[in-house]
Amino acid sequence: MAGRRHADPAFGLVAVGVGLACGGWASGNALLAVAGAIIGLTALLSWAWGRWCLTGVSYARRLDHTRATFGERLGMEIELVNDKLLPLAWLHLRDLVPPDLSVQGAVVTVSGRRRELHLVLAMLPYQRVRRRVTVVCTERGLHRFGPATLRSGSPLGTHERAVEVDSEQPLLVYPKVMPLSTLPLTSRVPLGERRVRQSIALDPTSVVGVRPYLTGDPVRTIDWRATARGGDLLVRVHEPAASPSVALFVELLPPRGVSRRVGRELIELLVSMAASVASELLAAGVATGLYTTGTAQGVPVAVPPSRDPGTRTAMLELLARVVPAGGVPLPEALVRTRHRMGVSVLVLAADFPATTRTALAEVHRRSSVGALWLGADGAGTPPPRQLVDAWWQVSADESWRDWQALQLVAR
Repeated sequence: MAGRRHADPAFGLVAVGVGLACGGWASGNALLAVAGAIIGLTALLSWAWGRWCLTGVSYARRLDHTRATFGERLGMEIELVNDKLLPLAWLHLRDLVPPDLSVQGAVVTVSGRRRELHLVLAMLPYQRVRRRVTVVCTERGLHRFGPATLRSGSPLGTHERAVEVDSEQPLLVYPKVMPLSTLPLTSRVPLGERRVRQSIALDPTSVVGVRPYLTGDPVRTIDWRATARGGDLLVRVHEPAASPSVALFVELLPPRGVSRRVGRELIELLVSMAASVASELLAAGVATGLYTTGTAQGVPVAVPPSRDPGTRTAMLELLARVVPAGGVPLPEALVRTRHRMGVSVLVLAADFPATTRTALAEVHRRSSVGALWLGADGAGTPPPRQLVDAWWQVSADESWRDWQALQLVAR
């Protein structure tokens, strides 16, 4: 049976008002006639206001840009337009905002993981209202604003109308990038004046400059003429016969036994460490690749070593989107990823279990291997010294979002 369509109560009030007005004029009772006219007109205006209040009303949300660095304070403009002759006695905006970002300069309510920005105001005919708020980007990832809901109605609140505005907008926040206390490089290729543990063949016919003598430099590399002119020992800097390359592998699984909250923080710190290391290597001219055990938009993260100008941005985009699930397990990725000769392997992890150690043993036979261990209190196993050329420790701390630099302690 089809449901009955109920008439709007406003029409009943209009009918009552018209009846009273007609009865008053017929009986010569002016007061009754005026009261009836007021009742009928008020009911009619209330119905009309509720029906057309949101006609011509639009909402726009504009972020200053759709990419942000970690910790950046990003401006966002809210614009409401009433493009009609009918004014709005009240207008209520509710806009969904990302639960992990802070919004300053607006009223924001929190209910579990749901956060809503609220704005209530009145609008004149053909009025445009703009508000500026600040979004504090304290969590990496792909965040979405919206959808928004607009609600308005008659001045008495007897008739209301609400519409949803399909205005979703993404914001990608890059992971925190910090300067490193030292460059974790175990390549056989020297990098500038940084000392490495193994030497490589240099091109003796290509001299690119001189630098101060360092303990351990071969005597044959001393430039005696430059030394005589300056008075200090100077050595020739040769062009390396090969360019340094590093394949960065990142394990995004926390150690067994840690709580979910601690595990989540360790994952975020590992992502930040990967972004920081990759940025420093690329800035130093090292061809850098990136492989993680997670996925970005459902695709495993696997970027071959490169020093192209866009490599850093591409890696930050992937690390901003990466989730610790669905990727290739670290031992499998280490063993099956083949690189050309001279490419070093650098592993970032909070735990080096037996399966990872077995894979490292195989990789170590053909490549230089370094490791960065994120040490958590009483959790995780560090890399065995015999399976790596060098390894560094980063001590986990809940205050890592406030760090100014990433301290790598050589072990």
